Amino acid sequence: VAKCLSIVPQYKISASSKMISDKLKEVILKENEEVISYDVVSLYTNVPVLEAIEVCSDLLYNLPSDQIPVIGKDTFIVLATIASCDVIMSTHDGFYIQRDGLAMGSPPAPHFANGWLSQFDNVIRGEAKLYFRYMDDILKELKREQAEQQLSDINNLHTSLKFTLERENDQQLPVLDMKIHHNYETGTLSST
Repeated sequence: VAKCLSIVPQYKISASSKMISDKLKEVILKENEEVISYDVVSLYTNVPVLEAIEVCSDLLYNLPSDQIPVIGKDTFIVLATIASCDVIMSTHDGFYIQRDGLAMGSPPAPHFANGWLSQFDNVIRGEAKLYFRYMDDILKELKREQAEQQLSDINNLHTSLKFTLERENDQQLPVLDMKIHHNYETGTLSST
């Protein structure tokens, strides 16, 4: 299941610290803009698995015909359901059945989480010049006065989604393994 899913562009992590750092050099923010970060609260455990399988199966089977798996879509959905629903895990306290959400460490889980969340990217991105999503961490720029309203709007995209907002503090914003610096005088961005 994970191997089949790995070829779909929406399932891949399409951001890295290097990509973000390079893009920051190209962006000049206006005086009323800032860089913000949205984080999805507990993405894996909140993904509606059957819905994710449906969304991701549609993405997979809408690829060019030479990339579609040799198994039929219905068979793939059955396999994906077996691989991702009611996953039994061994813990130090015995066995645990993950009935809701995706099991961390399950090979198809990152693909399903990323693919399912990708359906909301265009709405979250809006008109941003700068937009990166690394799984459940989203970086973008927007007007300062719009951050709280957009947070409210994206928290209403789906009942399983809840986002938090992190704003610049002292012209800085930590993202992934880096810190973004915003020079308010020039509007330029840099990173460390």
